[in-house]
Amino acid sequence: MTVATTSTASTIPSITLAQAITALQQATVALTAAVQQLQAALGFGASAGAATLGTTATDSSTAGAVGALGGVDQLGESASTDTPEETEQSDTPEQTAKSDTTEKTDKADSSSKSDLGSKLVAEGKKHLGKKYVWAAAGPNTFDCSGFTQYVAKHFGINLPHKASLQAKKGTAVAKKDLQAGDLVFFRTGRGISHVGMYVGDGKIIEAAGKGKDVRISKLSGSWYSQHYAGARRLSK
Repeated sequence: MTVATTSTASTIPSITLAQAITALQQATVALTAAVQQLQAALGFGASAGAATLGTTATDSSTAGAVGALGGVDQLGESASTDTPEETEQSDTPEQTAKSDTTEKTDKADSSSKSDLGSKLVAEGKKHLGKKYVWAAAGPNTFDCSGFTQYVAKHFGINLPHKASLQAKKGTAVAKKDLQAGDLVFFRTGRGISHVGMYVGDGKIIEAAGKGKDVRISKLSGSWYSQHYAGARRLSK
């Protein structure tokens, strides 16, 4: 009686474990076949599947399962065709159109300011030879800021009658970027005390000072080089 009971108890677990192992192996084979088919459909060769999943029939069920999961990871990585950098470099039609519009607007603004500058210079040159008188603002005599104020007023631009205040108007411009019509300022011990108008070719037109006429001077001159304080570009 004791022997029979012991035999029955030991036989049932042995059969159940064998069946479980067989079922797991069958499932592994089926999964391996499915992954290989998926690899073939996506352009992977049979050798790739074999390398991922293992090639011998003696592989354990655990190794087969790990190989299958490895194959799926590889497929997931291969499905991505663009790098983040490639994606970021692609511009939409809207972005391209916006860029073109901005460029055209910038060119139009630059052209408009250039035209205004040329007109300012042309008006200023009409007064060459007129006398300098302190505090005068035209039309027959000028001081430095009165001259630039008078010229700008012809084009609807209102400037104060003081060089240091005019230096706060418009947009700052580097010396290397000077264009016709830009106001050019000079500093003495009292701060900004003189202003002229750039005419191009390294020269300005100015109401120079007491005893002098409205004239054209070179920025390369000693006094102008030493006292140069900056420039501003006017706009309407």
